[in-house]
Amino acid sequence: MNGLAALFFFSVLQMTFVATAMTGGNHGLDENLLSIMAYNTENTFDVKHDEGKDDYTFLPLSFPDKARHCYTSPIQYREFCLKTDWTEDKAELKIHQLKRMISSQGYLPDLVALEEVENQIVMHDLAQDLGYEKFLITNSPDMRGIDVALMYNEQKLIYMSHEEINIDDGKLEKLKTRNILRVNFRVKGKQKVVLGVYVNHWPSQLKTKDTRILAAETLLADIKAQQKKYTKKHYYAVVVGDLNTTDRESTDVIGKVLGATFEDVQSFGQKNSELEGTYFYPARWRWERLDRILVSKNLVGKGELEVIPESFTVVKPSFSVHDYTEQKPKSPHYGKTMRNVPIRYDFSSTDPNTAGFSDHFPVLVNIQL
Repeated sequence: MNGLAALFFFSVLQMTFVATAMTGGNHGLDENLLSIMAYNTENTFDVKHDEGKDDYTFLPLSFPDKARHCYTSPIQYREFCLKTDWTEDKAELKIHQLKRMISSQGYLPDLVALEEVENQIVMHDLAQDLGYEKFLITNSPDMRGIDVALMYNEQKLIYMSHEEINIDDGKLEKLKTRNILRVNFRVKGKQKVVLGVYVNHWPSQLKTKDTRILAAETLLADIKAQQKKYTKKHYYAVVVGDLNTTDRESTDVIGKVLGATFEDVQSFGQKNSELEGTYFYPARWRWERLDRILVSKNLVGKGELEVIPESFTVVKPSFSVHDYTEQKPKSPHYGKTMRNVPIRYDFSSTDPNTAGFSDHFPVLVNIQL
């Protein structure tokens, strides 16, 4: 894709589909509000092999040489690869479950940023099922084949441009991670305003803190360039996605690099209460706020666009949570129970009642137009 994210357009041809999509809720809450959601979907794959990508886990058992490729996987993932029979029916169920989560607020967010989506095929299916006519997806160097994407509502936003930003300074050897997707929009009714949406999925906790600092620095450099191009006053930036940054390292990674330019909407909106996590680590027995929404300082206050901090929500409908009890006898947390943990996806399931959704909760916020 020549280093650029691919922009995919498709038309909804059947009126019955439009009606079905709308029963889940109309786009957005109000014509004067812009709703933004970010969601790590946990391994949303189609059933075909993408050349050059290690996507063998999410292929049917009938795929030639799947077993041979599974045996080259790290030992902790090998059994899962060998047992996973990823078929069309299961891939369709995964899309169905994501649709339930994204529409669970009773309306469709105007912008939905997604992480861990494989390609345009799964994005087309998800966007079509939900009723979004436009989406963008990256083509990153991540060897697993997972990318980031953005679906958006044309009723409020006018697409301007997009770019895929590679996280690589040439110093951190072999850092093949997800690119950052930047999409610039005009907001209808506001001629000078440019809204820049940055979709992120930073290097995981298995990588060093320096890799996430590099991601933050790369992000900031691009935002400053866009502010110079459109002016700080009129360029409103929203950073969303899985930043893979724990609270313990947040000061170094997010605070020191982005703190002078951005506000963490959750911290700002819930400053008088305990901040809710979006991901639960059983081994550490603690919640983390891996999924964030950050906004540029001009979105906090009385500008042409204004974030509503108290609207920030960790989206966790009752059907998406369960009580997790640690059952590993060797765990120091054996026998403990944590309430309202995300129901992770069961890639062997064919039943929507047991399949689950994702190991992350989505996050959501509204902006006053």
